[in-house]
Amino acid sequence: MNYITEKYKASDIDYVDLFEQELCSVLDTTNVLTVSSGTASIITALYSLGVKEGDEIITSPLSPLCTAYPVLHSGGIPVFADVENDSFGLSISSVKERLTSKTKVILEVPMWGYPINADKMRTFAKDNGLYLVFDLAHCLGTKFGSSPLSKYCDIACFSTQKNKIISTGEGGFLATDDKSIFNRAQNFTKMGHLNGIDFGINFKMSAIQADQGLKNLKALGDNLKRRYMNSQRIKSLLDNNHINPFKEMKDSEPSFQRLIIQSYDSSNKLAAYMDKKGIPSDIIQYDAKPLYDFPILKKYKANCPIAEKLIESITTIPVHYQYSEEDLKYIANVLNQY
Repeated sequence: MNYITEKYKASDIDYVDLFEQELCSVLDTTNVLTVSSGTASIITALYSLGVKEGDEIITSPLSPLCTAYPVLHSGGIPVFADVENDSFGLSISSVKERLTSKTKVILEVPMWGYPINADKMRTFAKDNGLYLVFDLAHCLGTKFGSSPLSKYCDIACFSTQKNKIISTGEGGFLATDDKSIFNRAQNFTKMGHLNGIDFGINFKMSAIQADQGLKNLKALGDNLKRRYMNSQRIKSLLDNNHINPFKEMKDSEPSFQRLIIQSYDSSNKLAAYMDKKGIPSDIIQYDAKPLYDFPILKKYKANCPIAEKLIESITTIPVHYQYSEEDLKYIANVLNQY
């Protein structure tokens, strides 16, 4: 008997395992794998699906660079398709136009916690023999119908970075009901279990991060409720014909990682005005624009008029669960004076 090992074994708590179990329960899924970042979750997802150099991944130009970089890292080719008129979800007709023999994955990115028509895309992907991946960095708690968005795809990727719905400081996780995908993902993130046969790298989440995640997960229900209430409160106080809340999909639940406002003027103009008044906007912070307008992705430019029109019309409003009534009134007042 190893005296030291046996002495401390009973006091060891596997916080990572506990966190993964709790996430399985929240998402109604059979497998969750925590990783070191949201980016790591997408890299792992693509690897576990066998994406190799030259494979095409159809995705939205309205996703963040954080989504596009893992595609480039995998050796895959980002193919940008247009979005629907009333959501950040990909347009089926536009995706059809982009399909080739090299298409392997459809990568959906529901922005700022707003649902997409997940059922329709799931059916389309299945009918065409394609993997469906959701980047749900903003969407812990988002539902389409009565189910979490993660139930509609082969593998869902989440972030627990400090600005997300729950935080572990930095980190992320992926969820899947497919055991074989999960096994490949787990093998990859744990350096092939150091068996000297399988390739992998260290993408593991630390116990300290997982412990923090467990604490924040306990407050998830109250967090989402407050975000919903704060969003509804701001909308109820709006009185400005130049702006309008982004339409929410019927019979679905946004997480309200941010509240989205549409402007009949330039979104950049509204966002800059808000920023001067102390209300941050992701449009300003991340220079939000179609991804193919960034130099690094310029060669992948595509015709996506609906996406371009949408990103030019919206800005984001923070609705943090700790905001007070005074904070909400200030935000609404600033918007009403625009």
